[in-house]
Amino acid sequence: MALGDSPAALDTLGWIYVGLTRYDQAIAGLSRAIFLDADMGVAYYHLGEAYRRNGQFREARDILKAFVAAVVVVVVGWGIYAAISSTAPLRPYAIAKVTSVRGEVRLTQRDADETSPQVKTTPAELGQPLTADAEIRTLNDKSSVEVTFTDGTRLTLGGNSEAVLGMQSDKRGASLKRGDIFLCLSAEELTFEVRTPLGSAIAREASWLVEHDPTAGEVTVTVVKGEVSFGQIGAQITVARGQTSTAVRGQTPGAPSSVDLRTLLSRAWIPTENIGPAWPCVGGNAEHSGRSPFRLALNGQGKTAARVLNLFAEGLARHRDDRVAGPVVNAAGEVIALRHEGATARSELVVMGKGKDGLTRMPLPAPFAGEPALAPDGAIIVPLADGRIWSVRLGQAGQARARANDAPATSVALAPSGELWIGTQKGVEVRRREADETAASIRFEIGPLLAPVAFGPEQVVFAFSANGSIATWNTAAGVDRPVVQEAGHGIRTAPVVFGKSVAAVSEQGYLVWRDAVGVVRSTKVPAGAVAPPAVGPDGRLLVVSLEGVLHVLADGTLQTTGARARGGERVFVQPIVDADGRVILVDEAGTVFVFASPAAREPLAIIPTGVRSPRPYPAMAPDGTLYILGNDGRLAAVGGKVLE
Repeated sequence: MALGDSPAALDTLGWIYVGLTRYDQAIAGLSRAIFLDADMGVAYYHLGEAYRRNGQFREARDILKAFVAAVVVVVVGWGIYAAISSTAPLRPYAIAKVTSVRGEVRLTQRDADETSPQVKTTPAELGQPLTADAEIRTLNDKSSVEVTFTDGTRLTLGGNSEAVLGMQSDKRGASLKRGDIFLCLSAEELTFEVRTPLGSAIAREASWLVEHDPTAGEVTVTVVKGEVSFGQIGAQITVARGQTSTAVRGQTPGAPSSVDLRTLLSRAWIPTENIGPAWPCVGGNAEHSGRSPFRLALNGQGKTAARVLNLFAEGLARHRDDRVAGPVVNAAGEVIALRHEGATARSELVVMGKGKDGLTRMPLPAPFAGEPALAPDGAIIVPLADGRIWSVRLGQAGQARARANDAPATSVALAPSGELWIGTQKGVEVRRREADETAASIRFEIGPLLAPVAFGPEQVVFAFSANGSIATWNTAAGVDRPVVQEAGHGIRTAPVVFGKSVAAVSEQGYLVWRDAVGVVRSTKVPAGAVAPPAVGPDGRLLVVSLEGVLHVLADGTLQTTGARARGGERVFVQPIVDADGRVILVDEAGTVFVFASPAAREPLAIIPTGVRSPRPYPAMAPDGTLYILGNDGRLAAVGGKVLE
């Protein structure tokens, strides 16, 4: 018997890997041992210990709850020996949990919380654990459910759909009986397989949609990110990003053809927007990573012009206290910004594209204190100077979602699991029930937060403070005890997650990052930097200097890439990477430089907008329009349908 087929050998090797602190290899081997022999109790213990030592406390808890065993503890010298019986009845253990529910969804599975598990059918609930072989059904076309696996893989089941989950040591999987599945893989080591009667779709670190119509006998695969192997064994084809292929009963899959991803991503149930700032499925952080799921729509050969609107009345004398915030773009493509009129002390939420002058204005009950954010329910969330966190839906009256104890709030972010993370002048406040203004909060005084927290993989949250503290929460184990480290630099930008690392730019022009193993590092950006970093097309970190030179972080050092904003102006704006991997730089004069890649020396297009002193975070809409807001209140739209 080969090593890979021997549960005992896999368990022994996995436990050796635990002792060598090679936890990823240990987890893979021990998971396969359990897959091959579900009654091997000692392997459950070893796997739980591997998860615990790797900091994956929730997974450790779930696997250790998966069996009921006799434990004899014998103290030997300074150590403890645990002899575990493998004859006790085993519980199924959770491989995933429900992280979003919309409409009517039913689950049929063995209950992981019972010693003698019974198969039960229940309505899906947020946070509900899911075991292998769990069957999920959405009961109508307006229902959907998102499932997150322990490795961070996200599966979203569309309306009128039915699927069964599965697991192997090196692979997650689902059997799609009917309907639609959208997959986002965030773990490089693991593959995911979607099985259908007409073939399987298999990928690693990719995002794709599988549509199964059993009545018509068709299965269609569309790839948003990465590559997917599609078809029957021995007759598989490769479907690349921006391509689709259909398999018909009795035939091999058709040759891949191009597809408009913007149309695909506009489906309401596919979570490309508002899923939380760490959404990696279509290009990265939807809020502050600099990655966009959309393609910048340029007109002609570099002849694109810009349309500019003014958030302040034309001809109105500017006041020293006038200020703006934003922009952000919601799933409907609406562009939202904030403006404060110093002369009248009035703050408003402004929506571009409606009204006589192209703008719709909604009053805020107090001056805003930070950037707007988007909630999964479509609401716009604004931190106010009086400590309230204000929630606004377009065309409706606003309401307070929460109140910061340490007013004023400086930033706000809503986690995929529902907690509201509020940045304040003293640190961070976390509210478990964000819709209740009176709910108790947990407070952490780590220093002033000038930007929102960032959500990383595996339920990790990062916060960078202005006094140089970096706080890291593993929310799978609770939010009560963050790990706080000192960066030695006060941080000025929003943190950006890349892989399992996180980075920001300091007040002194250094790039500061916490690497995948938790070590805080920093390096001086040549000529200094002010602009936030961004995630490049290959997942590496990009940072642009004040002089407009683009650098990439490679093996702990900064290297020039080739792209450079050549207008002679300083650069304060985060680089933007669109869905085609093109890099967009914006200088202080509002000139837009578009490069085919980070390495390209000559721009594809140079587009002047006339917007002075742009805000650090541009935003891109689903139609390919790039929006740039200047501190002068001018909002520029570059590319997309707005110019056609």
